[in-house]
Amino acid sequence: MKINILNFEKLPVIEKRRSAFYQLGVERCSIIKKFPEVYERLMGVLKFLFHFSPENDTFIKRAYLQAALSEFVSIEEILFNDLKNNEIKLEELKIRKTQNPLFHILKQFRNFNIHLGVSKIEYTEPVEIVRGSEEIVEKGEGLEYMEEFAIIDNLNLQEFNKLKDAKSYIEEDKIHMIDWFNHNQKKWGVAHLIYIAALQYCDEIIIKYDLKKNAR
Repeated sequence: MKINILNFEKLPVIEKRRSAFYQLGVERCSIIKKFPEVYERLMGVLKFLFHFSPENDTFIKRAYLQAALSEFVSIEEILFNDLKNNEIKLEELKIRKTQNPLFHILKQFRNFNIHLGVSKIEYTEPVEIVRGSEEIVEKGEGLEYMEEFAIIDNLNLQEFNKLKDAKSYIEEDKIHMIDWFNHNQKKWGVAHLIYIAALQYCDEIIIKYDLKKNAR
């Protein structure tokens, strides 16, 4: 089995969670619309994350989490359609062909929820967050409030190694991926990590297929 090559320098450095809203941003949104099916899946990710609320029952939160993960992974599955419709004769940017460990662990996290079990959802201590658009938050405006972040409490090496694709990663990389994810989800929440991954995957697609020059 081919071993996936990961580059841990591609992991995002998250300094703060600026907004409670999940948005692609005006420029990114206008560019990725050239790939309408990818755009639709990205918007699906953001929609499900927005509804991943502490107020919902646990089974509803699990459903929204699974939906967001499934929409994220499905981007690689429908990318072919947008390439074909735009007459771009390049291969699809499959997750396994990327080096960003965050993409890989989210795909395996999706597989874990589908094939092995369900996520155990816990919460961080309440932290301060700002509600408002990215533009408003950048100006130092918006409504400040306290919120608990949802985290997944049963993501570990033992469970990861039960997955079919576990042999596609060296042990050191698996440990590094899981440790990074667990450390950062406790600071920012699992939903925010999925959101950051969606933005990064979108950006990699834009770069690979040079979509900026043809943005409308």
